[in-house]
Formats: sequence, structure tokens, C-alpha cells
Amino acid sequence: MSCGRGQGSRLGVILAAGARAGSLRADVAPEDATVMVLGVFVATAGDDTPERTARLLDLVVDALRPRPEPES
Repeated sequence: MSCGRGQGSRLGVILAAGARAGSLRADVAPEDATVMVLGVFVATAGDDTPERTARLLDLVVDALRPRPEPES
């Protein structure tokens, strides 16, 4: 999937910066993040409510957050 000219690299810079800061997972490719967001928009393109769209986007953001380290 192509993110458009330069879009994937811009998103990659954002994801890499978030991973370095510890606020985003380091294993998410720009293409994966793009597909998740596009999936939300496709799924809510009909008669869905703004609340459902917001909830689904919140789930995408949660998926991008780093996982807690397991306790030993």
C-alpha cells in the first residue's frame, strides 16, 4: 500500500520520534498505522456517529502505545 508521495516517510519520522521518546511502540510500520486509520474511516463512512469514530480512533491510539513490561 502506498501512503502517497512522502506521506509514509513523514509518518515514519513521527512514529520513530514517539518510539525514541517511549510514547509509541517501536515495532509499528508507517504502513500499518495508515491501514489502521483508513480502516476506521472505511468502517465509519456510512451512517456512523462521530462518537463511534472517536472511540475507534482511540483504540488505534491505544494500539500504538508501548506495552507494559511483564513483571518478573
